Amino acid sequence: MKVVMSSARRIGAALCLLVAGAPAVQDRDDREPTAAEQAIARAFPGCKVERTTAWLTDAERRRAGELAGAEFDASVVFPYVVRDKDGALRATAYFDTHRVRTLHEVLLVAVKPDGTVERIEVLAFLEPKDYLPRAAWYRQFQGRALGPDLELRRGIDGVSGATLTARATTDCARRVLAVHRVLAERAEKEGAKERATPEAPAPEGKAETKAKPDGTPPPPAAEGPAPRVPPKGGARPPEEPRARSGDLR
Repeated sequence: MKVVMSSARRIGAALCLLVAGAPAVQDRDDREPTAAEQAIARAFPGCKVERTTAWLTDAERRRAGELAGAEFDASVVFPYVVRDKDGALRATAYFDTHRVRTLHEVLLVAVKPDGTVERIEVLAFLEPKDYLPRAAWYRQFQGRALGPDLELRRGIDGVSGATLTARATTDCARRVLAVHRVLAERAEKEGAKERATPEAPAPEGKAETKAKPDGTPPPPAAEGPAPRVPPKGGARPPEEPRARSGDLR
């Protein structure tokens, strides 16, 4: 497993950057890519990446904590939406900073459109390298969904000599999948609300017209009062009496 940052000083800078949320990948081309941008570009070459911001309500935080099986304190998350060159959704990436033993690590967790883990990559690891599992161990998370099997020593194998790292990584995966599901549930509710909103009625005075079965367009709807048609025989219709002073109309 390749660690992006080598020195403790640069890793500390990356921690601050990723906690605050890195700028979007397409912001500027004349600057040095950030750790977040390098990680996403390496994981999804040739894809377009958009950083989004999601503020969570108290109810959503409680829901995420219930799904993850642990308290969820974050009030804002920064999902990175990854799309291929045709605009199809490839994954949603999250950066999670957490403590392993006494020091921190930063993980990239990419989630597939079906809500399962795409991949987990280590961006920064401040603990001794002896506590860092091999790359093969992280691959067992691929395709995992949020459920009972996403637990250490159940569906996830432990690591001898790196138990705390294995537990922290597993908890991170559950945390990311939980908040991803909460955001998906929010989007689904908002979409259902929009679909249930009735269409605006037609403007007053304009009748709704429909095309004929043969496809012939309907005649334009008449506006205003219909013109008077003289009776047969050419006689003119009687004139209305003129208003006199004092009459109310």
